[in-house]
Amino acid sequence: MIKMIDFFVQKERLNYFLFVVIIIAGIIGYQKITKEIFPQISMDKVQVIGQYPGANIDNLNKMAVIELEEALTSIEGISEINTVIKPGKFTITGDLTTGKLAEVKDDVETEVKKILINLPSDMDEPVVSMVDRSIQLMNVIVSSKTKNQKEILKKVKSIEERIKRISGVSNVTIFGDADKQMMLKLEENKIIANGFTVAEVTAALSNISYLFPLGKIEERGGKNFYINSWNGKKDEESLKSTLLKISGKKIYLSELVKVEETFEEVVTMSTLNGAGALMLKVDKTEEGDSIKMSNKLKNLTNKLNEENPEYKIEIFNDTSKMIKERIDIVLSNIFLGVILVVLSLFILINKRISFVVGLGIPTAFLLGLLIFMNTGNTINLISLLGVLIAIGVLVDDAIIVSENIQRHLEEGLNKYEATIQGTKEVAGPVFMASMTTMFAFLPMMMMSGEMGNFILMIPLAVIILIIASVIESFVFLPLHAKHILDPKDKESDWSKVNNFYKTKLKILIRWKKSSVFAFVILIPLLIGVGLSHSKFQFFPKFDSNNLYVTAKLNVNTEIEETYKILTKIEKEILENKKEWSILNTTGKAGFRLNSRQEVEQGSNLMFITLELEELKPKTVVDKYITPYISFYYDPSKKKRDMESSQIAKELKKQIAKYKTNKLIEEIEVIEDKPGIVKSDIYIAISQTEESIKNKVDIRKVISKIEKELKKVDGIEEIKNNAADGISEIKVKVNQYGEKLGLTERYVSNIIKDNFLGNKKSSYYDYDGMFDIVYENNLKDKRSQLENLLINVPGTKEKVILKDVVEFHEIKEFEKMEKEKGVEIKAVSASVNVKKLTATEAVEKVMPKLKQIAEDNQVLIELKGEAEKKEDLKNDMKKAFSIALVLILVSLLLMFNSFKTASIILSVIPFSFLGVLVGHFIMDMNLTMPSIIGALGLAGVVINDGIVMLTFLEKAKSGEDLLKRAVMRLRPIALTSITTFIGLGTLMFFATGQAVIMQPLAISLGFGLLWGTILNLYYVPVLYAIVKKIEIK
Repeated sequence: MIKMIDFFVQKERLNYFLFVVIIIAGIIGYQKITKEIFPQISMDKVQVIGQYPGANIDNLNKMAVIELEEALTSIEGISEINTVIKPGKFTITGDLTTGKLAEVKDDVETEVKKILINLPSDMDEPVVSMVDRSIQLMNVIVSSKTKNQKEILKKVKSIEERIKRISGVSNVTIFGDADKQMMLKLEENKIIANGFTVAEVTAALSNISYLFPLGKIEERGGKNFYINSWNGKKDEESLKSTLLKISGKKIYLSELVKVEETFEEVVTMSTLNGAGALMLKVDKTEEGDSIKMSNKLKNLTNKLNEENPEYKIEIFNDTSKMIKERIDIVLSNIFLGVILVVLSLFILINKRISFVVGLGIPTAFLLGLLIFMNTGNTINLISLLGVLIAIGVLVDDAIIVSENIQRHLEEGLNKYEATIQGTKEVAGPVFMASMTTMFAFLPMMMMSGEMGNFILMIPLAVIILIIASVIESFVFLPLHAKHILDPKDKESDWSKVNNFYKTKLKILIRWKKSSVFAFVILIPLLIGVGLSHSKFQFFPKFDSNNLYVTAKLNVNTEIEETYKILTKIEKEILENKKEWSILNTTGKAGFRLNSRQEVEQGSNLMFITLELEELKPKTVVDKYITPYISFYYDPSKKKRDMESSQIAKELKKQIAKYKTNKLIEEIEVIEDKPGIVKSDIYIAISQTEESIKNKVDIRKVISKIEKELKKVDGIEEIKNNAADGISEIKVKVNQYGEKLGLTERYVSNIIKDNFLGNKKSSYYDYDGMFDIVYENNLKDKRSQLENLLINVPGTKEKVILKDVVEFHEIKEFEKMEKEKGVEIKAVSASVNVKKLTATEAVEKVMPKLKQIAEDNQVLIELKGEAEKKEDLKNDMKKAFSIALVLILVSLLLMFNSFKTASIILSVIPFSFLGVLVGHFIMDMNLTMPSIIGALGLAGVVINDGIVMLTFLEKAKSGEDLLKRAVMRLRPIALTSITTFIGLGTLMFFATGQAVIMQPLAISLGFGLLWGTILNLYYVPVLYAIVKKIEIK
């Protein structure tokens, strides 16, 4: 390393050339690197989706799902398997533990093909796919005052095609979309009057169109031809004139069937500010740059509006706006941190050292950015927060190196010798201190699941920046120091501080055993008291530019009714548009994100998005710093006075009246939060053999659990997944029917022809291929089922269905959810963190839950935050153990002494007192980021200990020990002060999503301050005991 330092100090032109290259390349790299709000945290997943229209949940589970689950469980690389079954459809999702996605998908497809033989012959083959990890970019709304729905839909489809051509777009979903079809309504009265049966008519309908190729003619010496059918009649009128032949009779189709060109049943409907519109949801790939893509889409919509004046095409919920705003806030915090660090060095040392260190900060940043970009990473809120956390740590190396060079200059060495000697003297400690910091953050990269994915960017950013800092400190900084530092520019006078420190340290070393005893007893005692009074929540709440209203109506509600209620609620919300600073609202009927951030679809579901104006500046930094050092700052958009949490509170009051509406089963307000914890409280209930045997009513168990939750003040929005679905009518042939020779299969086929709408054929017209669908015109009446006429086999007699069968109406659940093949019913709830945390809530209800489980012979498991907390605990144990071993190894390499290594390591647990004190001062609960910060603190806090002990090791007497300790006071104090100042903007002025990582900065900042006191006093005193050094 010394040769490398000497090489780059001597090769000045090469050094400055590389310096300029890094600056230019870094600036270009920043412009090109992808920017987003959060990194992708979801796991890779494989899905098997199967459909069998008309099948109930229980039948689907038994005939298909169980066997598929067993097959997926046997595949290597799939860990968790979760299943959702609804009438006619199931989805099995497997979490992947391997990066070999294609291989796992192939294995799943192979297993699905193996069991096809056991599935019903008329069931479509289940589809295997990787779960789409695309990210929403924006919504595009299309409306028109002059065009009808058919024309608007046609225009939307053409816009969809143009949007898909934009690089980075992964998917475009149309809300309000419906495909054209030809609907044939079987008029049963006419069919019977003409002496036909429904089955005979439907068989004839299946032959009116043929789409497949018929052959090829290859004439020698002549022309070649492909042969195809005409592909059916092309319009409504020609289809009506089709001549059918049924049971030897000829009859026109229009005499038996009502023909209508229509659209498929609308699955979703959308609104904009309470008025009907068609919406395109545009998603991007993980690699797509939101800001660049947003600009392209804006240009496209402007062009489309010019080309189509009769349509209004607008962009809403543009996520790039939020990305720019959040990146602005964090970048301004970073710039301010750098300015404050440099300013503090100017005051505490001298202007030349502050300039040398200040020059190194952007160099390290841009070098780190190039490494970060070329390893396939993106700039996002989490990685930028990692940069913000690293500011203080980043300058530690530069401060120690430049301060030591300045000391040698003042001692009389020439610039070259002072540069080489000063750098060489601290190279070992600086390098090892950097290694120990990296070792503390490195195990965080090994954390599992979505939690590991979420925080991955923090240790990655910190480690890359530390590497960049070491390179800058040993390659560029020595040359800058050689040209800039001057022995005449003396360092600030620290004599008073030095004398104060020396006096206090001398007293402690004289009473070293008593002093260490006090440290060892009092600190753990205070930590214990602090922990007993601390509360834990996974993440702090933060302000957002979006709020959401999600609702579920009665399962029998048609989408038109859902849409009607949606527009009513949306218009009521817009009455507060000015007060709540609402920019726009968009609504979707037939779709929603539930409170667990899971996508649900159904005619009884609705979802409203409130897009809010940007919040007015609240902190000193936002008001007076951000506007002047930001890239995208636009003060005209900062219009909102109320925080999103306040608006959410008012919104909850407004929609409370709908909770008494019998049609609305569930309605709540959702605020943005990190996607790791989907529910504050999630209680999973599963049956045991005993409970099944004793026919325990799971609905009553759920009711008891909900009753206990309601007793706890602070638990809100209690709901379950055991809602009743559409009732099922089971048809059983009675004795009279059996005497007539009727079988279950025979009767079922007749009912199916009348009540299960089927695609019987397809046809082409000028717009493409469309379905011909038939259904009985009276099928949606129960009386039609009961009075259905059926032929008695082998005779010409007909009987009424209700005379030959029994009808049994059965109540079914709306859906079945399974985990690892076991059916799960669940109760979920949110908590008001101002009253209690999820952990406290669980502790209060746990005894009652155990009693309910025991009394009803069911299994009750805690998931939600409780499960994630347990995962965090296990991950942190593993990460801390690995970090401790790596740090110990590095200390042994450096000092070759277990005693010396133990002195430094003992600072780590004691520094946790600073973490608790910091959270108490800032009035914040402990959170997951707090714990992550405490782990990172382990690597940062011992750096000062390393710097201290490398000098103390050479002490030969008590006075020499004091002298050497005083020599290290300034660099240790400076590195701690600059780190604290660098973290200060995040600790004291966090806004928006940056609040998520505020506890991490508090853990590092306050933990390091307390750790500095330990390193300055506790470490020398303990060293004096170990080495038996006395002071008179």
